[in-house]
Formats: sequence, structure tokens, C-alpha cells
Amino acid sequence: MLGIYFRVLLTSMWFKLLLLIIAVEILIVMMYKQKLGIAILDNDELNTQKIHRVLNIIRLSIPVMLSAIMLYSIHFILGRIHFSWVQIGILSMGLLFTYIGILFRNKNEYANIYYIASTKGEVIDIQKTEDQERKSSYIPVYRYKVDSKVYVSNSEFSSGSRRCLPEIGEYVDIYYNPKSPSEMQSELDAKIRRHFVRWFETFGYVMIIIGFSLSFVLLF
Repeated sequence: MLGIYFRVLLTSMWFKLLLLIIAVEILIVMMYKQKLGIAILDNDELNTQKIHRVLNIIRLSIPVMLSAIMLYSIHFILGRIHFSWVQIGILSMGLLFTYIGILFRNKNEYANIYYIASTKGEVIDIQKTEDQERKSSYIPVYRYKVDSKVYVSNSEFSSGSRRCLPEIGEYVDIYYNPKSPSEMQSELDAKIRRHFVRWFETFGYVMIIIGFSLSFVLLF
């Protein structure tokens, strides 16, 4: 029964239009990512910033378009739009996780744009902090040299496990802004941010789809 509804839905002009819009947005993102890579290699800072802004705007619109497709599908098949509190909670969390993932993706892209120089940095300390529940977290401190000047900087992220971090005295890759060498990220920071992007975006989009799909599950 539900399959028949979906086959009819695929004949809807508005549904096809929404699918076309989101497909075009994805293609634009892929195209602009290529342009961004070229602009970074050409050291074209002005063009790089423009492309990055466009990518940010398009990425922010994709979850909205996905929600619009799902809303139209529900209205087309069920003839009404009604959500339970459970669905609203799942959808809200899905959108939240998705936008957090997009935020991390944009920050990761920003780092790729500006932190284009690299050097080796030494782990000189592991700072330990405790929260109110006395749970410990650890933050590496790096020392690196650029043009005979020494810089000391903390990692952007902390870890709840000391074993996940490099040892004191160990050397790691440091990526920094050549125009402002104090702005940096370590190899570990870049790895964690990429992991956050994948986890938050995947979990967020799955929750959005589940939240909308519950309308059909509850009916059938």
C-alpha cells in the first residue's frame, strides 16, 4: 500500500522540483569544492573567501530542503501534517546534530584554507583538568618554531583518555597560518574535527529521516 503511494508521489511535479533543487545544491557544493581547492593552490585569498561563504550558505540550506521534501511527501500521502512529541524531539535533535556537523565542516575547511604551512611541533605538556563531576580531560600543549621564533599553543580539543594523546617529547605535525603563525592546528586537531564532521552529519541526517518516516510507520 505504501509503495503505491510513493510511486504516485514520484509523478508529482512539486516533488520532482524539490528533488531537483537538492540535487543541484549537491552538485554546486561539489563544483565549488573543486574551485576552492584551485583557489587555495593559487593563493587567491579573496576568491577563496568568496567561495567559502557560498559553500557555507548552500550547506546550511540542504537540511532545510531535505525537510521540505519530507514534509511535502507526508502531506501528499497522508493529506495532512501532524507530528507527535516524539517525532518533534527526534527531528529537533537531528537538525541540531546536522548543523553542528556543518559547523565543524566549515571550521575544517577554514583550517584548510588558512593553515597551509606546516612544521614539526613538540608536545611539551599534557594539561589535566577536572569538571564538577571530577571527570578528567587532557589537553596537549605544543611548542613549534617558525622563522626562528618559538610559539607555544594548546590543542583545540581535549581528550578524556590520556592514552589517546601523544607522549610528552613526541613530535607531531603542526599546520599554521603563515601570515599569523600563532594560529595553528595540530595533526590530532584536524583528525578529531574530521571525525566530528562524519559523526554529527551522519547521525543528524539519519535522525531527520527517521523522525519524518515515523509519520508513515504510525499510520501503516
